[in-house]
Amino acid sequence: MNTAEFGDGIQAIRFVVYEEAGDIVETGPLSVRTVNMQKTNEENYIAGRDFGLTIGVAADLAISLILGYTIFLALRKKN
Repeated sequence: MNTAEFGDGIQAIRFVVYEEAGDIVETGPLSVRTVNMQKTNEENYIAGRDFGLTIGVAADLAISLILGYTIFLALRKKN
């Protein structure tokens, strides 16, 4: 059973068996504990990647503006 769609914690499940004769047999609720570290790690990776891209773009823009303004002043001072 893939529990990736469920949050971590205690979950209630039950098993249902359908027999060829048409009978249905099912268990009562069973408690299981799910720990979906892979899902958590993927979510953290995506959040970290997006944050890093945002900071990288902002830093690049700031550096470009500073260099552009510095060059502008240097060329203006020459003339």
